[in-house]
Amino acid sequence: MNRLFEEQLVFINEIFESTDSFFETIGQRSIDLDFSKETFIKKLKEREIEFPTGLQLDKYGVAIPHTDPDCINEEFISVVTLEKPVIFRSMANKDDEVEVSVVFILGLKTAKNQLHVLQTLMSVIQNEELMNELMEATDKKELISILEKIEK
Repeated sequence: MNRLFEEQLVFINEIFESTDSFFETIGQRSIDLDFSKETFIKKLKEREIEFPTGLQLDKYGVAIPHTDPDCINEEFISVVTLEKPVIFRSMANKDDEVEVSVVFILGLKTAKNQLHVLQTLMSVIQNEELMNELMEATDKKELISILEKIEK
Protein backbone atom coordinates (compact mmCIF):
# COMPACT_ATOMS: atom_id res chain seq x y z
CA MET A 1 0.00 0.00 0.00
CA ASN A 2 2.82 2.45 0.76
CA ARG A 3 3.57 3.07 -2.93
CA LEU A 4 0.23 4.91 -3.07
CA PHE A 5 1.28 7.62 -0.62
CA GLU A 6 2.49 10.56 -2.67
CA GLU A 7 4.46 13.19 -0.75
CA GLN A 8 3.05 15.97 -2.94
CA LEU A 9 -0.44 14.94 -1.76
CA VAL A 10 0.37 14.84 1.95
CA PHE A 11 -0.64 17.93 3.93
CA ILE A 12 0.06 18.60 7.59
CA ASN A 13 -1.87 20.86 9.99
CA GLU A 14 -3.94 22.46 7.25
CA ILE A 15 -6.87 24.79 7.91
CA PHE A 16 -10.06 24.81 5.81
CA GLU A 17 -13.32 26.62 6.45
CA SER A 18 -15.51 23.86 4.99
CA THR A 19 -15.55 20.50 3.28
CA ASP A 20 -16.11 22.34 -0.01
CA SER A 21 -12.93 24.39 0.34
CA PHE A 22 -11.13 21.23 1.49
CA PHE A 23 -12.23 19.26 -1.60
CA GLU A 24 -11.45 22.15 -3.94
CA THR A 25 -7.94 22.72 -2.61
CA ILE A 26 -6.81 19.12 -2.24
CA GLY A 27 -8.69 17.97 -5.36
CA GLN A 28 -7.14 20.73 -7.46
CA ARG A 29 -3.69 19.72 -6.26
CA SER A 30 -4.29 16.14 -7.45
CA ILE A 31 -5.53 17.49 -10.81
CA ASP A 32 -2.52 19.83 -11.16
CA LEU A 33 -0.19 16.88 -10.51
CA ASP A 34 -2.14 14.81 -13.09
CA PHE A 35 -3.18 12.15 -10.56
CA SER A 36 -6.84 12.86 -11.30
CA LYS A 37 -9.03 14.27 -14.05
CA GLU A 38 -10.87 17.60 -14.13
CA THR A 39 -14.08 15.85 -13.00
CA PHE A 40 -12.49 14.70 -9.74
CA ILE A 41 -13.59 17.56 -7.44
CA LYS A 42 -17.18 17.60 -8.68
CA LYS A 43 -17.50 13.79 -8.39
CA LEU A 44 -15.87 13.78 -4.95
CA LYS A 45 -18.37 16.36 -3.66
CA GLU A 46 -21.34 14.56 -5.23
CA ARG A 47 -20.34 11.21 -3.77
CA GLU A 48 -19.75 12.73 -0.33
CA ILE A 49 -23.32 14.09 -0.32
CA GLU A 50 -24.78 10.73 -1.34
CA PHE A 51 -22.43 8.51 0.69
CA PRO A 52 -20.85 10.51 3.55
CA THR A 53 -17.47 9.30 4.78
CA GLY A 54 -17.09 10.85 8.25
CA LEU A 55 -16.27 8.35 10.95
CA GLN A 56 -16.36 9.29 14.64
CA LEU A 57 -13.91 7.29 16.70
CA ASP A 58 -13.20 7.53 20.41
CA LYS A 59 -10.83 10.48 20.34
CA TYR A 60 -11.03 11.85 16.82
CA GLY A 61 -12.94 12.07 13.58
CA VAL A 62 -11.65 10.63 10.32
CA ALA A 63 -12.99 10.83 6.77
CA ILE A 64 -12.16 8.59 3.80
CA PRO A 65 -13.64 10.29 0.74
CA HIS A 66 -13.27 8.68 -2.66
CA THR A 67 -15.04 8.61 -6.00
CA ASP A 68 -15.34 6.84 -9.34
CA PRO A 69 -12.25 5.17 -10.80
CA ASP A 70 -12.87 6.96 -14.11
CA CYS A 71 -11.74 10.22 -12.42
CA ILE A 72 -8.30 8.80 -11.62
CA ASN A 73 -5.23 8.94 -13.87
CA GLU A 74 -2.73 7.46 -11.42
CA GLU A 75 -3.62 5.77 -8.13
CA PHE A 76 -2.87 7.69 -4.94
CA ILE A 77 -3.83 8.25 -1.34
CA SER A 78 -3.78 11.83 -0.14
CA VAL A 79 -3.38 12.23 3.61
CA VAL A 80 -4.36 15.47 5.31
CA THR A 81 -4.07 16.30 8.99
CA LEU A 82 -6.10 19.30 10.07
CA GLU A 83 -5.11 21.91 12.62
CA LYS A 84 -8.78 22.77 13.06
CA PRO A 85 -11.39 20.01 12.42
CA VAL A 86 -13.63 20.23 9.36
CA ILE A 87 -17.25 19.07 9.53
CA PHE A 88 -18.09 15.97 7.48
CA ARG A 89 -21.37 14.06 7.53
CA SER A 90 -21.32 10.72 9.32
CA MET A 91 -20.96 7.48 7.39
CA ALA A 92 -23.33 5.88 9.92
CA ASN A 93 -26.05 8.56 9.75
CA LYS A 94 -26.16 11.38 7.16
CA ASP A 95 -27.85 13.65 9.69
CA ASP A 96 -24.94 13.48 12.14
CA GLU A 97 -21.88 15.68 11.91
CA VAL A 98 -18.32 14.52 12.57
CA GLU A 99 -15.49 16.89 13.43
CA VAL A 100 -12.76 15.41 11.25
CA SER A 101 -9.06 15.86 12.03
CA VAL A 102 -7.54 13.38 9.55
CA VAL A 103 -8.64 12.76 5.97
CA PHE A 104 -7.51 10.01 3.63
CA ILE A 105 -8.63 10.79 0.06
CA LEU A 106 -8.53 7.63 -2.03
CA GLY A 107 -7.79 7.87 -5.71
CA LEU A 108 -8.10 4.23 -6.73
CA LYS A 109 -8.86 2.54 -10.03
CA THR A 110 -10.01 -0.96 -9.01
CA ALA A 111 -12.52 -2.34 -6.54
CA LYS A 112 -9.98 -4.96 -5.43
CA ASN A 113 -7.48 -2.26 -4.53
CA GLN A 114 -10.18 -0.21 -2.83
CA LEU A 115 -11.20 -3.08 -0.57
CA HIS A 116 -7.60 -3.82 0.42
CA VAL A 117 -6.83 -0.15 1.08
CA LEU A 118 -10.04 0.37 3.08
CA GLN A 119 -9.31 -2.68 5.23
CA THR A 120 -5.78 -1.45 5.88
CA LEU A 121 -6.94 2.09 6.65
CA MET A 122 -9.56 0.77 9.06
CA SER A 123 -6.82 -1.03 10.98
CA VAL A 124 -4.85 2.24 11.07
CA ILE A 125 -7.68 4.46 12.26
CA GLN A 126 -8.64 1.99 14.95
CA ASN A 127 -5.07 2.01 16.26
CA GLU A 128 -5.01 4.91 18.70
CA GLU A 129 -1.20 4.92 18.98
CA LEU A 130 -0.73 5.13 15.19
CA MET A 131 -3.38 7.85 14.87
CA ASN A 132 -1.72 9.88 17.62
CA GLU A 133 1.59 9.57 15.75
CA LEU A 134 -0.09 10.73 12.53
CA MET A 135 -1.69 13.71 14.22
CA GLU A 136 1.60 14.70 15.86
CA ALA A 137 3.69 14.39 12.67
CA THR A 138 5.37 17.69 11.81
CA ASP A 139 6.57 16.98 8.29
CA LYS A 140 5.54 14.95 5.25
CA LYS A 141 8.41 12.46 5.37
CA GLU A 142 7.65 11.67 9.02
CA LEU A 143 3.96 11.16 8.25
CA ILE A 144 4.72 8.88 5.29
CA SER A 145 7.18 6.82 7.35
CA ILE A 146 4.46 6.30 9.97
CA LEU A 147 2.07 5.12 7.24
CA GLU A 148 4.72 2.83 5.75
CA LYS A 149 4.75 0.89 9.05
CA ILE A 150 1.24 -0.27 8.25
CA GLU A 151 2.14 -3.05 5.85
CA LYS A 152 5.06 -4.28 7.95
